[in-house]
Amino acid sequence: MNQLNIFILAFGALQGVLLSAFMLGRKTYRTAHLFLLLFLLTLLLQVVLKIATKIWVMEHLPVVYMISYELPFLYGPLLFFFVQKHNRQACIRS
Repeated sequence: MNQLNIFILAFGALQGVLLSAFMLGRKTYRTAHLFLLLFLLTLLLQVVLKIATKIWVMEHLPVVYMISYELPFLYGPLLFFFVQKHNRQACIRS
């Protein structure tokens, strides 16, 4: 069961890397996309830390293990700033 969890988390991390690379490769880049990219990278970091925790970090580096539980506190502010910038830029274009 532990191997299945690691595989699912690794697949999610791969999706995060691909989506972040796609967003960085766009030619039109707005300020709102920066907050969305930071949100995705925060999610990716948490998934990578969870994978490392399941493998060996929990026993060797407890500080990294605790950081993985503090990252979700960044989700709300990053999404708030993304929506705020996106709406402001949409109003300017209209």
